[in-house]
Amino acid sequence: MSILEKIKSRTNIDVEYMITRLKKLLGNENEENIQNAVYEIMLVILDTINQSKIPSILYTTWLQMTVDYWFLSRYNEIFKNKESEGENQQTSNSNVKTLQIGDTSITFSDDSGTIEINGVKYKVGTIEFTEDAIVEKYKKRLYKHRKMRW
Repeated sequence: MSILEKIKSRTNIDVEYMITRLKKLLGNENEENIQNAVYEIMLVILDTINQSKIPSILYTTWLQMTVDYWFLSRYNEIFKNKESEGENQQTSNSNVKTLQIGDTSITFSDDSGTIEINGVKYKVGTIEFTEDAIVEKYKKRLYKHRKMRW
């Protein structure tokens, strides 16, 4: 069973349309990577709401959570770097913190532990951190559809 079939079996939402939208939003043409991100967020949602299927009303939440997960997990950089390695291109994302002309000293800021989404910088860590941050951000929406677990 493919990932797309697993996703479709857990919702009535048009998953293919959602993946098409995500391709445009994320600027990534590799559908397999996007499907994996959608699947991972599906598992987080299902674990949070304690249901066997994701309700159709959570379409927008699922879409937004996937976009946030994509950037918090740095998939945009990972897949861009893999593509550029194949093309033998070198890119630098270093930001200059200070520059001194006399005696020529340059200091670069270290943003390796942060990521910027829509102008807001977040400190990133492990995958557990990423999932926890996403659940915290969307818990009001998700808890409306939560069932009690015994």
